[in-house]
Amino acid sequence: MFEFGIGTGRIARPLSNQGYSVKGVDNSREMLDRLNEKSDARSESPPV
Repeated sequence: MFEFGIGTGRIARPLSNQGYSVKGVDNSREMLDRLNEKSDARSESPPV
């Protein structure tokens, strides 16, 4: 799956946890930073 406007991963992360291969992009650096912070806290690779 590919999500345009992935933001903080609110949709992509649960899908990834269910076994789907999810990638995404976002044009907001702030949202991608938040996604990376969440991923770091969970020791996960961000789907970006």
